[in-house]
Amino acid sequence: MRDETLRVGVLALDGCLEFAVAGFVEVLAIADRLVAMAGGSRRFEVAVVAPRIGAETFTARRVAVDVALSAWRGDLLVCAPVIDPERTLASERDAIAWLAERPSARVASVCTGAFFLAEAGLLARRRATTNPLYARAFAARYPDVELELSRVIVDEGEIVTAGTVSAALSLALYVVERHAGVEIAARTAKAIAFDKNRETQSPYLVPAHRVEDGDELAVRAQRWIEAHHADHALSLERIAAALAVTPRTLQRRFLDATGETPMAYLRLVRLEAAKSLLESTRAPVDEIVARVGYVDARSFARLFRAHTELTPTQYRARFGLR
Repeated sequence: MRDETLRVGVLALDGCLEFAVAGFVEVLAIADRLVAMAGGSRRFEVAVVAPRIGAETFTARRVAVDVALSAWRGDLLVCAPVIDPERTLASERDAIAWLAERPSARVASVCTGAFFLAEAGLLARRRATTNPLYARAFAARYPDVELELSRVIVDEGEIVTAGTVSAALSLALYVVERHAGVEIAARTAKAIAFDKNRETQSPYLVPAHRVEDGDELAVRAQRWIEAHHADHALSLERIAAALAVTPRTLQRRFLDATGETPMAYLRLVRLEAAKSLLESTRAPVDEIVARVGYVDARSFARLFRAHTELTPTQYRARFGLR
């Protein structure tokens, strides 16, 4: 814990998600109020910064900007997420250049804010996390960044990245804990009814390997697997035969198009089907296991837990019918 005030800037570019900007700012404000109630001095000085006064969220709401990016100086700059990172990257080249110079000692990102750190060259040969929905685009654009998508927070010293948009709160609590102490962070988390120790976003991962165009064989293979995944006797040979190609050809072209094998995609489809049934029905777990193409409930449970870090029963308790 440090006694001096931490000067924090939240970078709000056009198309940003207002929840992440306001959520991060307000968590630090709540922490400061709790510090004051305990007789302590202010720990955070927070400003919303943008390249221009008058930045807009992706819902076209005006952002209340405190200071222009070019004029801001501080200790930590947090890049808020945007809904369309490719578009914002193209329109905010001056902001990217400013980030590359890094006037602040430390930088952080929430969700797709990682695109801006990577575009500025700050994540090269480093570990990072981001929103899994954007993972393929991120990996293709920045192959020298090691993505750890299951992690909510990845701390690389002077650079910290946070996962999905709700991780704005996780990152804020992370900053509070390191600058105002564990007790204040815990009290702040309780004040907003948020789990500050959430380390994984695995249960929330959404598969992003669906191919809609490109290799026609891979597209047909994915559609066929999705239609027949409940058949517990499926094999690479059976899938290839149904598509009138050799197993070797299917394996090679599918891997080139999607980055994974047909059987790996089959496992993913079955897991997503199981998750959907756990979320939307009260069918017994053993019945669900059979309906998605598995015979051995124990092996399925192990696979499910490896994928989500939850047992099927725990997953249903968190996401299922009430």
